[in-house]
Amino acid sequence: MTIVLRWLGYIQPSHLPVADLLKFVLFANFSVVGMNVSLMWNSVGFYQIAKLSMIPVSCLLEVAFDKIRYSTDTKLSILVVLLGVAVCTVTEVSVNTKGFIAAFVAVWICALPSKKVPVELFQFVKTYCAYPGWIFAGSGPLC
Repeated sequence: MTIVLRWLGYIQPSHLPVADLLKFVLFANFSVVGMNVSLMWNSVGFYQIAKLSMIPVSCLLEVAFDKIRYSTDTKLSILVVLLGVAVCTVTEVSVNTKGFIAAFVAVWICALPSKKVPVELFQFVKTYCAYPGWIFAGSGPLC
């Protein structure tokens, strides 16, 4: 698909320094492992809650580090997500401390913006991490 999109002109090749690429891979893998460990120790419901929490955490980090300002509609949408996460968290009964810590670390690692990684790559990863339904061949999402 990448080759087709490049041929159609929708994406352009980019080159990352090896150190930045390794840093990105390390963070992405920590996030995958953290979410999978959380799923191993907690229920699928809590796993989905953790994945959904990527959206407000990413937005919080963008406001804090990138000085991005969101519209009122976007803020209200994020509030709805937070309320849903809160309701699900209160009603979810199969969460343990180890699983919660694994999910917490995974979400924050995946949401961390890296100033060294190109914006396009970070935006792709952030979008991919925020939607838990994007699972390919049962291997789980990138983050």
